[in-house]
Amino acid sequence: MSGYLVRPKDAPEWSDTARDRFKRSWQAQYSGSGPGAGGTPILEDGMTFTPVSQTARDLQYIESRKLTREEVAAAYHIPPPMIGILDNASFSNITEQHKMLYQDCLAPLLVMIEEEIELQLMPDFEPQPDRYYVEFNLREKLTGSFEERADAIQKAVGGPTMTVNEARALDNRAPIDGGDTLIVPLNVTQNGNPDPIPAAPADSPQA
Repeated sequence: MSGYLVRPKDAPEWSDTARDRFKRSWQAQYSGSGPGAGGTPILEDGMTFTPVSQTARDLQYIESRKLTREEVAAAYHIPPPMIGILDNASFSNITEQHKMLYQDCLAPLLVMIEEEIELQLMPDFEPQPDRYYVEFNLREKLTGSFEERADAIQKAVGGPTMTVNEARALDNRAPIDGGDTLIVPLNVTQNGNPDPIPAAPADSPQA
């Protein structure tokens, strides 16, 4: 324990014998070993113990470490939620800042690495540089939720992109007969439908 003992000035005179006895008792509890180590101190004549150690809160140790992380993140253009600073984080801005990490922070570094590989390594392994190229695959890191991805793909191709059995496999269900054929709605055609389905004729009125 880091601190000091205060003995009131109006306390009775302390003899050398009493002072040495108290000193040995205190040191035996907090500086020595044996059965009495770590016990409860008994203060005499109105003495008080004043601690001088400072806690992490007093030293603002946590705040200083947080400030250091924020400064380093700002220097390297890293969003704070990516390093565990969640003070102003929400679900929506964390998603966008996750994209910023790969677009603004890592993208220039990855491009530099790609160019160095193509310049220094590719000529040694591939005599035809137009055949192969170097590119980091960030698709899984930048892919959104399943709903967003499915909606974007369907809008891009103009129709369904998954068969019944493929959808059942996502839910660990067994395939069914006829489920490997892609279902195309009647209102979706490609360059015109060569075999249109005629509408049912209206019932002729009875004479």
